[in-house]
Amino acid sequence: MLLPPPSSRRAMLILSEHDIERCEIEGETKILYDDEVYVLQLPIHDTAELPLAIQNIIDSNLDRTGTILVQNPYNTESYDTYEDAAATFPLHKYMLFSHFCQALGATEVKIEQIDISSEKGSAKYSLQGERFGAKGDISVNQDHFEKIRSGLMLNDTFKGGNPDFLTADKVLRKAKLLADPNMRTLLEARKINSNPILGRTLTVDLTKETKNNLAIAASIGIPKIIKMKADYKKSIDEINEYKLTVRVTF
Repeated sequence: MLLPPPSSRRAMLILSEHDIERCEIEGETKILYDDEVYVLQLPIHDTAELPLAIQNIIDSNLDRTGTILVQNPYNTESYDTYEDAAATFPLHKYMLFSHFCQALGATEVKIEQIDISSEKGSAKYSLQGERFGAKGDISVNQDHFEKIRSGLMLNDTFKGGNPDFLTADKVLRKAKLLADPNMRTLLEARKINSNPILGRTLTVDLTKETKNNLAIAASIGIPKIIKMKADYKKSIDEINEYKLTVRVTF
């Protein structure tokens, strides 16, 4: 069965050779031809020239049958489990945003507030000194939030300087964030030399792109004859959404 490169698919299902044969015998072949799902068969017989995405999965010890992996929306050659993707991918976006602002010549990128929402409730964490104080229903998924909070740098500072528009544009294109309105308008604002922008407070949605890919994973129709490692649909439903209020200073 010929398949497109893994990087063209936003979710990956890892199955054993035996499971795939059973699907074909039982006529449960829809999942094998899903336009958004790459089916990785184990064991891999030809390892001579593996696609980079597959090699990355092996090197990350993620090649386990009965597992669903989610594509990193900002690096199509990278996949992770849906549990870890909910934290690592939003953090990746924030690091990209900070790097983007650095390329534009920023002197500071400071998080002022974190808004969290999920099916369980919502919470608001406002910066109070060097700590975040919580307001609202804190019944959101605390495990996911702690992973996010521990990875966020509350205040990135830089020397500042002239904007490097070429590098900033490359950051957006490589991460497929060229259509992000906040980042695009900030880029355009920095190009006005007659009245330079000194700062902007904006909202960064950390989970928009990740949520889209997680939704693909949640929609996978797994045949009943295949045993999965965990109740992935329940885990995806409990994912938090994060929006940051960020102050960028030039």
